[in-house]
Amino acid sequence: MKKSEQPNISGQIANIANPDIDLAKRVAYLRAMVTRETGETLAKFLVDLCELRALEESSEEDEANFRAKRLELESGPGRPGTFLGVIENGTKSAFPEALVLFGDGMELTSRVPNPDLLKQLSIGDTVIVDSQARIIRSKDGNRPFVGEVCVLEKKLAAGQIQVRFHDDTQRTLHVHSALREKIEKGEVTPGASLFANAQVAYGHIPSDKELSHFRFLDQSPLPDLTLEADVGDPNPIIADVYQHVSQEMTSPEMRRKYGLPRSFFATLLGPAGTGKSHSIQAVETQIYELMGKILGIPVKDLPRRSLTLNIPSVISKWLGSSDRNLAAFARQCSDLASRSFKAPDGKDHLLPVIVKCEELDGLARKRSDGEFDGGASDRILTTFLQLFDPARPEFKDSIIIFLCTSNQGSKIDPAALRRMGMKTYHFTRLTRRKSFEAVLAKQLTKTPMAGGGDQAAARRAAVSEVSAWLFAAREQDPIVDLAYVGSAEAVTKLRRDFLTPALLNRGVISSAAEGCAREVEGIGDGVTVAELKANIDIQIRTIVEQMTPENVRDFLDIPDGIRVATVKRKPKPVIQRFEAVQTGLTGRGAPA
Repeated sequence: MKKSEQPNISGQIANIANPDIDLAKRVAYLRAMVTRETGETLAKFLVDLCELRALEESSEEDEANFRAKRLELESGPGRPGTFLGVIENGTKSAFPEALVLFGDGMELTSRVPNPDLLKQLSIGDTVIVDSQARIIRSKDGNRPFVGEVCVLEKKLAAGQIQVRFHDDTQRTLHVHSALREKIEKGEVTPGASLFANAQVAYGHIPSDKELSHFRFLDQSPLPDLTLEADVGDPNPIIADVYQHVSQEMTSPEMRRKYGLPRSFFATLLGPAGTGKSHSIQAVETQIYELMGKILGIPVKDLPRRSLTLNIPSVISKWLGSSDRNLAAFARQCSDLASRSFKAPDGKDHLLPVIVKCEELDGLARKRSDGEFDGGASDRILTTFLQLFDPARPEFKDSIIIFLCTSNQGSKIDPAALRRMGMKTYHFTRLTRRKSFEAVLAKQLTKTPMAGGGDQAAARRAAVSEVSAWLFAAREQDPIVDLAYVGSAEAVTKLRRDFLTPALLNRGVISSAAEGCAREVEGIGDGVTVAELKANIDIQIRTIVEQMTPENVRDFLDIPDGIRVATVKRKPKPVIQRFEAVQTGLTGRGAPA
């Protein structure tokens, strides 16, 4: 039946229930209604008739409640949506029209029949829309807003903003009126963290830290070291970076005269434990000290200016996520570099940004090495090369110190090595006696030596004695023999061939622990030279136990093109040469 042909059910119910009409006619009305109507119309008729009978027996208050409930049922179930504002279309209408956005992204033009309700609505409020597209009420009240966290990038026209979510996707959102007011007043600025759903930003998350939205910012305390006291035989990179930053902050016009770049890219290559990370810490410390000196403020009051490209936090198994993470990191590099710092003298200064990338080979392996993963690593490498090109404007115009490290430089793609290796610094094992003595002297700076007295003299004597033990030809015990493929002659490796700053540091710490334990028990007052020798020997022999023909290059310097066939470990003597000298068994009076 067409809508125009449907009977007036409410009128028929009124006739049937009207006691002023003859009973026979009322019965005839009822019989005709039941006979004619079927399905949903008949069911509604019977329900309404029963409800009307119940209503007649209720109080006036019950009648009012029934009428309200019936009106709500006729209006249909309400659907929540977001109020986006009144539509000004220039046409006359009985009720104002408003735009409502639903959770599925659909927009609907709705009427607001209640003028008082319209006055209370603000952009971003949640409203209830009935089946006739009318806004019947608001449900915001004092409910807390929840949603995803995003970062405000910039304000757009028409009350919208551009934001960036944690997965690095950009989106344009409507803004709740309360938040928009704060943005207009400058209380919420680009970089602020907001909470929003897929369409509307509702509010901001207050933060005490101006740079809290920089998720790659290194918030760890500055390294507690000084070049003079803690770095032995410093690599040239420390002085080179210091000179670069000093010139850029004090004489930038002179560097522009010579066409020198503002940014500094370098790769630190060398075996594990040779001091690459320690050198980067020294570089970072020196840059902060230089900034404090130039600006005239304590280092602790300087803003954080270090970003860390942590490979596990960037590489993702999901398609495209790694590329977006790299893009986000590159953007944060340029954003942080563009932020000026107001010094106590009122002047704005652009400060250097330190970017640290440990284990570059994990991110930029040779393209041929990426075949096993279907080319995913090749795509990531390509993105890396495009984003971190020193010729890009954001790097050319900013003081960015980009330092990468790798233990396996041969596995890095040549293109990446060129990009990150505007300068390449090589770190080696302590095969030179002078370098060894400089490193050991620094590591013993705070270590109490046995015997009391002049501690500085005791440390110098300890360094000299340990150095003679390791580098004097007559005192050497073979540690391991290597047989090269195609050669019948074995190559003997000595203790000094294994030395690195990290190995020495472990030996010094073990010796200090033994000296501390003795002093706690009241049977000693410091570290002995014999303990230093013994613990360095233990560290070396621990490495030898791990060696195989496949990993020998991780622990020793092997000529290029040479393959190791076998590794033959030398048995440890019952009494080693330095122990025999210590106990007088060699017949020599001089210490080993």
